[in-house]
Amino acid sequence: MKKNFLLGLINKKGKEIIPTQYKVLYPDSKRGLIKAMDSTNKWGYINYNHKVKMKFVYDELVYINGDEYFFKLDGVYGLMTSKEVVFKKFKYKKMYKSGDFYVVEENNLSGIIDENGNILLPIKYAYIKDAHDFYQHGYC
Repeated sequence: MKKNFLLGLINKKGKEIIPTQYKVLYPDSKRGLIKAMDSTNKWGYINYNHKVKMKFVYDELVYINGDEYFFKLDGVYGLMTSKEVVFKKFKYKKMYKSGDFYVVEENNLSGIIDENGNILLPIKYAYIKDAHDFYQHGYC
């Protein structure tokens, strides 16, 4: 359901279950959660009863697997649990998840690291299209 450029959710009977107050909604019925962006462009998670499960404070927030999430908060990237307990911070100012790895940038050059911060492909390339192929097929 969309109203005034904001999104919400209704059930099969047409009853509103999530109010129309979000810019983006990504329902994940398997996990019973909805990834959402609020009006301040911050990401968080709610459940289908509209209870906040992860605070709306993240510039980026990506579910990885199990109880692991990739995030960006206050210019810092890291990994945390669903309880928002950070267990890994990265030193890079720009990075994104690609398959099982992360593309990172330093001085306008890119490389690939794993979730432990180990460099898998040196940070010396102008552009990396798909780090996932690096893992799956041995090239990128």
